[in-house]
Amino acid sequence: MYRSPRLDYIEDVQRYRPGGYHPVMLGDILGKGYKVIHKLGYGGFATIWLTQASNHGKRYVALKVLVANAPHQELMFLRHLRDHNTTHPNIACLKEVFTIQGPNGLHHCLVFNAVEPSVEKIIYSKPLPAALVHLTDSNVLFELSNINSWSEAQVYQYLGVPQTAPLQLRDGSTPPAFAPSQEVQAIQYTDLDESLLSGKICIIDFGESFYINDPPTRFVGTPASFFAPEMLFGLPPSPASDVWALRCLIFELQTLKPLIPVFFGRLDEALAMIVTTLGPLPKAWQDSYFDKANLTVPQPGDKHPWFDNCYSLSRPIEPQVRSSNPQLSPQDIDSFLDLLRGALRYEPDYRLSAKQVAMHEWFTKDLGEHNAKRPSDAPSMTEA
Repeated sequence: MYRSPRLDYIEDVQRYRPGGYHPVMLGDILGKGYKVIHKLGYGGFATIWLTQASNHGKRYVALKVLVANAPHQELMFLRHLRDHNTTHPNIACLKEVFTIQGPNGLHHCLVFNAVEPSVEKIIYSKPLPAALVHLTDSNVLFELSNINSWSEAQVYQYLGVPQTAPLQLRDGSTPPAFAPSQEVQAIQYTDLDESLLSGKICIIDFGESFYINDPPTRFVGTPASFFAPEMLFGLPPSPASDVWALRCLIFELQTLKPLIPVFFGRLDEALAMIVTTLGPLPKAWQDSYFDKANLTVPQPGDKHPWFDNCYSLSRPIEPQVRSSNPQLSPQDIDSFLDLLRGALRYEPDYRLSAKQVAMHEWFTKDLGEHNAKRPSDAPSMTEA
C-alpha cells in the first residue's frame, strides 16, 4: 500500500491499517496533555515517543502507544509489578495507562519515566564508557542526566532534530486517515555526549514475560541468536533460559559481535552455530528435536553432527574473547571465560543461576568480592 520508507530506523509502515499502529504525529497532544516531542523507538507492537506531560509539571515521559490488536500480556505484568509494590529503581515503573480511539481502533498507551538510549544502540555507535562496560541487556536503557531540566530546544540540541519525510501511497498520493502524513525516524545516538548519561540504567519491555510456575507452551519471542537450545528439545522456557540469553548479550557487549550470529533468523540456523561454538549437543536430546522434518539425516554409519563428539569447533569462544579484548589482563579474560562457561552449559540444571551470575567475580571483582563459583559437579558443555 505504502511506498518504502525514505528514512532508516522506521517501523513497518504497512502496519498503518485497522488493527495496527496509531498514526502519531510530532506535536500531537495525546491523553491528558502529553505533547509528542520526538520518537524514541518502535517495535512489532508499539511506537514509543518522547512526550512532555503538562499534567506532571511538564516532565518528559516515554509514551508507548500499542497497536490496536496488541496482546495485553505486557500490561498485565506491569500492573502486577505496580499493584504488588514490586518496585525497583532499575525496573521500568508504569506511571499511567490510558486509551485513545483512533482510525485503526482502540490503543492502550503506557506512560514511563523518560529513559533512553538503550545499551544496544550505544555500543554500536561508540565504545562504552569504562564504568559501564559490565552492563548486560539489550532491553536496558541508560538514564539521561537532568532531562527534565531541558527545554524543548535543548532536547533537539542534545538528541538531534527529528528527521521526517512524507509518507506516500505507492502511486505517490497522500495516505488515508489511518496513516500519518509523515514518517519519523527514531533518535540515533552517534553524536551523543556521554556526559549526558547518568550511569543509572532501567530494564524495560515485559512483553514476553511469564510466571515461573506457568511457562508458556508456545515458543517465546526470543531472537534466534539468544534462544536457549533446550527449548528446541521439549524443555520449557525458564530462568535458566534467561541466563543463556543474558550471557549471549554480555558476550556481545564485551566483544561487539554476536556469540551466535544468524543471517536468516532461523532457529535451526542458530542451533548449528551453537554447535560450532560450544560443541555437540547432549545425546539425550537426539529424539526430541521440535522439527524432525528439517533435521538433516546423516549418511548410513555417520552420526548427526549436532551430537557427534568428533565434530570440530570452527568458532570456539576462547579465541574470540582473547582477540576481541586485548585490553584485558589474562586474569580478567579467565574470569570472563569462566562466567561464559558456567552460564552457557547445555543442561539448564547445571547452568549458573541469575544470582550466581550477579555474584560472579567478573562483576564483583572491583568490590573485592570473589565468592561465586560455577557448579563443580556439572558436566562440561562437551561431556553431555
